[in-house]
Amino acid sequence: MSNFPSHLADNTSPPLRSAVLVVDCPAATPAVVDLQASANRPTGSDRLYWHNRYVSVQADGNDVYFFFAKTTAGGDPDETVTGIAATTCVKIPADGVAEILIPQGTDGLPSSVTDPREHVLKFQSPAGCKVRIWASSPKGGV
Repeated sequence: MSNFPSHLADNTSPPLRSAVLVVDCPAATPAVVDLQASANRPTGSDRLYWHNRYVSVQADGNDVYFFFAKTTAGGDPDETVTGIAATTCVKIPADGVAEILIPQGTDGLPSSVTDPREHVLKFQSPAGCKVRIWASSPKGGV
C-alpha cells in the first residue's frame, strides 16, 4: 500500500468514499493546510477529525516536502535544510504515500480558540503537484 517500508501497512486503509482532501501545490510555492479548518475536513465532523489517527499523504505527480506546524504563520518548507530545524521537511517521492500520525488535539477548546498543538501541514513541491490526504485508521491510531 505504501512506497515506504512500514509496519503500519496492515493498520491503514485506502480512502473511503469522498473523504479525501486534495491540496494544490504550485511549483516552488508553499501550500498551507490547517487541518482544523472546517473547509479541510468532512462536513459535519468536529475540528479534531484528523487528530489521533493515522493519515495517508500522497504526492500525486511530483515530489513534495512537508512538515507540521502550530500555526499557518512562520517558516515555509525548505527541502535543502538538514538536521533539526523549524523548516526541516519530510520528502514524499512522486506518487509515493506516507502514513503519519496526527497528534491528539486539545479537547474542550471553543472553536474560536486556536489549538496549541501541531495541526497545520506545510507543503512545497519544486515542480508542482497535488497532495491527497485521507484518514487511514480509526480514531485512536490503531
